[in-house]
Amino acid sequence: MISLIKLLNTSILLLLLAPFGADFGVRLTGYQLNKPTRLTLLLVALINFRHKLVYYAQSLLDLLFGISPDLSKSPKIKEIYVHPVKSLRGDSVKEWEIDEHGLKCDRMYTLGIFRDGKFKAITQRECPKMALVYCDIDKENKRFNYSWDFGNGPGSFTLPMEPDVASIDSKEPVELWGVDFETFVLPDMIPSKFFEDLGMDKDTQLLYSPKGKAVRTNAPRFNNQYRFSLFQDYYPLLMVSDMDIDDLNDRIKVKGGNLVCNARNFRPNIVLEKVGKLFDTDNWCKFAVYTKDGKSHQWSVTSKCPRCPIPNINTETGVNDNKSIVSRVLSSYRRVDFGSVYDSFFGMSCVQHDYNYTISVGDAVVVKSRRINHYECIG
Repeated sequence: MISLIKLLNTSILLLLLAPFGADFGVRLTGYQLNKPTRLTLLLVALINFRHKLVYYAQSLLDLLFGISPDLSKSPKIKEIYVHPVKSLRGDSVKEWEIDEHGLKCDRMYTLGIFRDGKFKAITQRECPKMALVYCDIDKENKRFNYSWDFGNGPGSFTLPMEPDVASIDSKEPVELWGVDFETFVLPDMIPSKFFEDLGMDKDTQLLYSPKGKAVRTNAPRFNNQYRFSLFQDYYPLLMVSDMDIDDLNDRIKVKGGNLVCNARNFRPNIVLEKVGKLFDTDNWCKFAVYTKDGKSHQWSVTSKCPRCPIPNINTETGVNDNKSIVSRVLSSYRRVDFGSVYDSFFGMSCVQHDYNYTISVGDAVVVKSRRINHYECIG
């Protein structure tokens, strides 16, 4: 009976506080449900409906009166990361192209092992030292230069931005987070020393995906077509806020942890600055990036990003924190999504509305609409 009364009181508060923000009521009451009830889902629908009305009303006013956003007060792109090979270290760039898969060339390759009739991607979960294989993007010569040195002599290899697969007769099946698609196997492009130094299985192969997989779960369609991503876990782009990373480091320090996180721990594509408040991006729905040419390009936030153990890896040593301090701290305050109540969330997954343009460090990011986002299992 007490739990029922608490639920009803919280529900009324959520409804009354809805006009103040997508998650204002939830944060103020501090009440968390183990699983969403029908009443919870109804309240979320009502709040999201209100936010949709606000979005349409604001869009109409902007159109009628020519109102432009104040870009000087908007969040900005602080860092851009491209990871040509999944789970190897990415490269920080000042500007980069957006194509139909997200950031051009991002996760176009992965390392994989053939098991149970299909390839499975190898990541830092299985091999933390992958974090120490450095990437240098050579745009002029259209190649990615990789290097490493684990104390037994340096090694290196180069991969092309546009691999020639015309001579490869067939594609092979690959699975990534339960999603099956097709890939090319590119033999002999990485020296055996690489696999030996990282302690990988001798049958590990380099895989290349020119098309990837359809992004259907919790994602918008454009002209009745879904976007496709390559070897990204699922969605084309991952975005985090520097303020949220700083807050996490403060919490780790309070807990006595020695690991200091940076953006690379979370392997995002975009790091934002000047967001304004902690985890404000949790409830973004649509946002626009204002590029240097004066145009704006819209993106949709699909969901918060559930975190695996990879952020526990020290990006400077390639050693996994034996106390899993990042995961433990995140679990204390970031189990915030009723779509998966036992996962910790950090960062936002996004889908681009259009493509064939360039984003740059310093570009303004303007929130166009908000909603209470929730995670849906991929599939």
